[in-house]
Amino acid sequence: MPAERAPGLNVLGRTATGWAWDGGEGRPRHAILSASFVTARERVRLLAEHEDQEPERADFATREAFDAAYNEWRDADDRLFARFADGAVCLSHEGCGHFHWLVVTGPERGSMWVDGFPAEGGFRPLGASGARVGFADWYLGWVATSESLQ
Repeated sequence: MPAERAPGLNVLGRTATGWAWDGGEGRPRHAILSASFVTARERVRLLAEHEDQEPERADFATREAFDAAYNEWRDADDRLFARFADGAVCLSHEGCGHFHWLVVTGPERGSMWVDGFPAEGGFRPLGASGARVGFADWYLGWVATSESLQ
């Protein structure tokens, strides 16, 4: 009998082809787990480049042409987030499209991040300004919250 899945927590399990994460939308792309997590400087640069490419309605002769360009630009959001998540594993879904990620490569290795893009919060570290939340603290907090809900 499979283990019962805790609310929101993605589970690592053994499959016929190896280890895999159960987690729906936040499922990690296994091929990029060894990729280097994007540094703060690179993240700022990539985000600024993306924002500079946002189409302006006045630059297009028709509404249809603008809509097509804007949709392509919005699709680039997904690719940009995918790049930001390189070197990280999605550990939980927190609701409303927010996911918690554990960074597994680079200088941020061991720190927890939140995907706050649905609320325009960006992909950012958990914790107060400058402080980082590590996996152990995050997990113990998750356990305490889960127990309090039962």
